[in-house]
Amino acid sequence: MDQSSSTFNETVWEEGNRIVLPVLEGDIECDVCVIGLGGSGLTAIIELLGLGQRVAGIDAGVVGGGAAGRNGGLLLAGWSSFYHQSVEKYGRERALGLYLRTLEQRDMMIDEAPDAIRLTGSLRIASNDEEMADCRNQFEAMRADDLPVAEYIGPEGEGLMIPTDGVYNPLLRCRILAKRATAAGAMLFEKSPALNISGSRVETANGVINCRKVIVAVDGGLENVLPELSGRVRTARLQMIGTAPTDEVKFTRPVYYRWGSNTGNSCQMAGLLSVECGISAAMRNGRINRFPAMRSRRVLRSFFAQSWAFKRRSLIAGPPWPPSTVRESRS
Repeated sequence: MDQSSSTFNETVWEEGNRIVLPVLEGDIECDVCVIGLGGSGLTAIIELLGLGQRVAGIDAGVVGGGAAGRNGGLLLAGWSSFYHQSVEKYGRERALGLYLRTLEQRDMMIDEAPDAIRLTGSLRIASNDEEMADCRNQFEAMRADDLPVAEYIGPEGEGLMIPTDGVYNPLLRCRILAKRATAAGAMLFEKSPALNISGSRVETANGVINCRKVIVAVDGGLENVLPELSGRVRTARLQMIGTAPTDEVKFTRPVYYRWGSNTGNSCQMAGLLSVECGISAAMRNGRINRFPAMRSRRVLRSFFAQSWAFKRRSLIAGPPWPPSTVRESRS
C-alpha cells in the first residue's frame, strides 16, 4: 500500500463497492498495529485476529488504494522462474516445497474471498522452437513431481497449460478482507498516515496507537514511512495498462508468451472479468508478485511462534481445467 499523498487515477478493478472507514482521532490501545491496508496488511490483520490479538490497522489512503488494488490480478503457483529452472537453481526438494506452499496459500485465499477469485488455469505459449523445447523441459520436470500440467494446442498457440493457476480482483479481495476484519473486531482507519513509529507507539495527525508490536506492510513510499531506510530503499514504479470493457479480446486466462515473466519485454495478458459482463484486458510489463499473503503469514510467525497454528488444507483433487482444454491438450 502506498503511504504517499499522491492522487491515483481510477483502477481498472473499481466496481463501485468501496467501503468507507473512519479517520483515526484520539488515542487507542491494541496488541498489534498494522500499517498499510493492502493485501499483505489485511491478511496479517485476519491472521492476528485468529490468534486472539487486539488489532488496529491504518492507511494513508483507502483500503486497496495503492499497488494492492492495482496489480495484474494473477495467482500463479511456484517461484518467479519456471518450475524446471527453479529445480535447477534451488534443488528439487526446495522448489517442490515452495510450489506446494503457494498452492496451499491459494486455497486459503479462496476460502477468505471466494467471490474475488477464479481458477482459470494459465497458459505458457512458445514463441519459437527454442521456447517450445524449454516448455517440454518444464513439462517433464512438473510431471516428474506429480504437479498438474498439460501440453496445450489452441487458438493462442502451442505450449503448456497450468490448470492450478487463477485470476482475481485484487481490489475486491482487499475490501472483502477489510469487511471481515472489522466484523471480527479489528479497528481500521483510512486517511490516517503514520507520522512517527516506535516499537510500541504509532502517531498520526489526529491520534495515537499504543501497542505491543508494529507491523509495517506498505509497498510504495516505504522510505517515507520508515525514514531510517532512506538511501537503502527507493520506491519504483511498474506499469500496468488496463482497457475499458471490450469484446475484442477473448483471453479468459493468463497467457505468457515469449518466455513469460523471465524477460523484461514480456507481455502478460488476461481477460480477468467475466466474459458475460465484458472483458477488460490487463497487460503488464515485468514480474508479478506472487501470493502476497504468504509474506504476511511468514512475518507473523516470528511474532507469535508459540501460538502459531498453520492450518493445512488439502490440494484440489483431480484436474480443475474445463473439458475444452482437455481436448486441446495432448496425452
